[in-house]
Amino acid sequence: MQALGFNAPGDLTPGQPAFDPAVLLKLYVYGDLNRVRSSRRLERECWRNLELSWLREGLVPSYRTSAEFRRVNGSALRAANRDFVVLCQELELLGAETIGIDGWFSHASASDASITPKKGLEAELKQIEPDLDADTQCLDANDAQENQAGDRLGEDPTLASKLEELKTRQARQQAQRKQLEESDETQLSCTDPDARALNKGNQPVTGYKVQGCVDDKHQLIVHHQVTNAGNDRNQLRGCLKTNLLIFYWH
Repeated sequence: MQALGFNAPGDLTPGQPAFDPAVLLKLYVYGDLNRVRSSRRLERECWRNLELSWLREGLVPSYRTSAEFRRVNGSALRAANRDFVVLCQELELLGAETIGIDGWFSHASASDASITPKKGLEAELKQIEPDLDADTQCLDANDAQENQAGDRLGEDPTLASKLEELKTRQARQQAQRKQLEESDETQLSCTDPDARALNKGNQPVTGYKVQGCVDDKHQLIVHHQVTNAGNDRNQLRGCLKTNLLIFYWH
């Protein structure tokens, strides 16, 4: 575990007792195999599932612990997956002759409304500018009337609050536009920075496109990668390069 680079969450958060990284890795693999990928659901499974209780040696990590483990050990988890593929090769479970490559859509934990396209952002900014001008002119007109009357009637608090809200929205959207320009992206997600609005035929999908590579001998997945591309174009080269490294580097 140490050679792969695993750290226990307690190692990074002083004051908390550290779980053995091997126990947390078992929990992660169990959840992956049984399609239980929510940290909160994994915690519930730890309390009620006898099979999982035996696997974890009776320990019950909280959902925060398992989530933090996955967050800080991304590189180590990839290294463990790579070593597992190498082990399959050593056990002659991989033919290393024919590989099937295909892509599929995966939904993100983000709503359609959380995705802001660059064109939509530009349209909203253009809409805010005339609203700001109109509200500012109203406030200026109120000030002029008060000065002519010779007394201070006080400005409209509703109008002033609306103007302040528009300025705040404009500043936030200008910052988002700058972020898109610097990253050379066309979409921005406030909930999940990696998620994108994709099209699965005529059906919109908010999520990712996953590329999977399967060895023909026993239909074992030897590689996968997650992208936010809308289709499979230009994805074949990267998958082939990775698989050549897996099969011929060792």
